[in-house]
Amino acid sequence: MRNRIKILLSIIFLLPIMVFADDKIVQNVNPKENIYIASSELIEITPGVEEVSQPTIKDWNIKFNIKFSKVNQSIKYKLIVKNTSKKDYNVTIEPTFNKSNYITYNYKYSDKSNILKANTEKEMIITITYSKEVPTNKLHDGKFIEDNLMYLNVNDNLINPKTILQKYSINIMLLIITELIAFYLLKTKNIKNSLKIFMFGLLLIPIATKAFDIIRLTIDSNVEIDTISDKLLYRKLISNEASNKTYKTGISEITTKGNPNFDDYWTNDKGMYAMADDYGTSYYYRGDVKNNWVSFAGFLWQVIRVNGDNSVRLIYSDNEISIYSPFNSNNDSPKYIGYMFGDTDATEDEAFINKNDSTIKKAIDNWYVANLSKYSSYISDEVFCNDRTLASGEVFSTSPQDSMKFATYARNNYSDNQKPQLTCPNISRDGFTTKNASIGNKALTYPIGLITADEANLANVRNYYCSGDYNQTCGSSYLSNSIGATFTMSPFSYTTTWYGSSEINMFGILTGGSDETDLDWMWGDTGADNPEKSNIRTSIRPSINLKNTIQTTDGSGTKEDPYIILAND
Repeated sequence: MRNRIKILLSIIFLLPIMVFADDKIVQNVNPKENIYIASSELIEITPGVEEVSQPTIKDWNIKFNIKFSKVNQSIKYKLIVKNTSKKDYNVTIEPTFNKSNYITYNYKYSDKSNILKANTEKEMIITITYSKEVPTNKLHDGKFIEDNLMYLNVNDNLINPKTILQKYSINIMLLIITELIAFYLLKTKNIKNSLKIFMFGLLLIPIATKAFDIIRLTIDSNVEIDTISDKLLYRKLISNEASNKTYKTGISEITTKGNPNFDDYWTNDKGMYAMADDYGTSYYYRGDVKNNWVSFAGFLWQVIRVNGDNSVRLIYSDNEISIYSPFNSNNDSPKYIGYMFGDTDATEDEAFINKNDSTIKKAIDNWYVANLSKYSSYISDEVFCNDRTLASGEVFSTSPQDSMKFATYARNNYSDNQKPQLTCPNISRDGFTTKNASIGNKALTYPIGLITADEANLANVRNYYCSGDYNQTCGSSYLSNSIGATFTMSPFSYTTTWYGSSEINMFGILTGGSDETDLDWMWGDTGADNPEKSNIRTSIRPSINLKNTIQTTDGSGTKEDPYIILAND
């Protein structure tokens, strides 16, 4: 009888050790709490990434494809992770792809804490970066992440017995030693002390068995991936310029065209061309193109260009617009050529500090709030350049003898040496962005502005020498329409008139249809460019940028069949 009691007590003493020794028990813990990925979204792409997919979710997993083309490219996914249980958990995320020196990843919760509280949800941002060039003998590891998964990891416990044993080694070893001592005392017939040690061991079990408080997350590799590369608006625009309708060919064919002859006023260049901007290489439309129409937020827009970061710049092109405004109601100081301006004009720096809103900025901001604020998640924050640098040889003055000309005049004037550009010379002062932007002056309240004279010139809006006054047949532009005259963001000159007063002159697009459009100066306070045209209605055609992750679901790009951007109201 005594031997039977010994055997029974031995089994009881060794039971905790037997449990820990059974890998299958650790490996097969089934999900018992409702923790899952509720939604996922591609939110950022570095320019040049060759292929990318929306993350496909199933329970605890996301699956995706990425193909990088060069080092330091990255993508970002946004996940919403939910915990509908009654318990708080530490929830991280782990990749199944090879975590090498070539591909790195990190994740961040909106509140910077990994704790997902009971009955809550949180936003997680995942960044995957091609961080180091792949050697030629390891092309399988790095640039192309194909059919790969990332999965939630709950309570920070990897599903691996070895890892668990390492993490809880002190608790487990203390339990094992305690039970072995109890077993030894039992063998030596010291039953009283053996029971004391055994009871102490029982107190250690809850601590040691903390390793069991995990959730087994099943990885399901049979998930279909939605490859969205060709649905991205910027890729579709560029692909449509290619002879074989592919993105890579589009880039190549656009780049090899070079820039057109900007001094040829009567050219009918048409299509996309490439030029450097503040973010990389921009692809801009020129001529009377018919395939750059976009429907967004209930309005029709036209694409000006794909920016260097693959965001897409649009200009309002709907038939009706309800806002008309001078550039600035005041006209008696050079500071008023600014989209924002300073309190005084004693010096150039004081005049061009970004403190007060122009009249036109107030009107545009009000229009944004009324019409676009609920679509802000689709709109990105790229530079709108109100280039206030002076032309070469000009000196800042509040009372110039004739006129004080600006650099935009020198680049887009009436001479035979036009040099429009997409970079902003004084970007820290004149490159208007919001406080959330990576570059620029960060002075805007909302990410909206106006087209520049350079962009209008690149679009083939010709200057005054190619107007109807000279009976010439001008090259045509997609910006020609019946909306009427509209301001650009670019200053032309600050002029002292023959009767002694001063006035600001802004570049504007004067249009009366497809056969009469020119890029000319307009009085900043009235919108007229001479007394005979004082009845011109100066409309505002706002410009915005759509994020490089925006997809188009339908359309061929014509006015009758525009690219459709589905935006949730």
